[in-house]
Amino acid sequence: MDKVTKLLASNPSTTAYVAGVAVLVLAPQIVAVPALGAIGFGAKGVAAGSCSPSVDFRVSALVGNRLGDELALLTYVPL
Repeated sequence: MDKVTKLLASNPSTTAYVAGVAVLVLAPQIVAVPALGAIGFGAKGVAAGSCSPSVDFRVSALVGNRLGDELALLTYVPL
C-alpha cells in the first residue's frame, strides 16, 4: 500500500486523470445530467423555452427531416 501512496503522490496529474475517468465510468450521470440540462433536456424530455427545439429546427432545416428519421431509428432499441 505504501508503494501505491508514493506513486499517487509523485504523479498528481496522472492521479487526477485516472480519478476523473473513474468517476465518468462509474457514475456518468454526474456529468451527463447537468450537461443535458444545460442544453435544454430535462427528466420529462425537452424543456419548454430551451435552446434544444430551436437547434433541432435549424438542423432539420439544413439537412431535412431525413436526418431526424435516421437518428430516431438509431435510438430505437427493441425490447
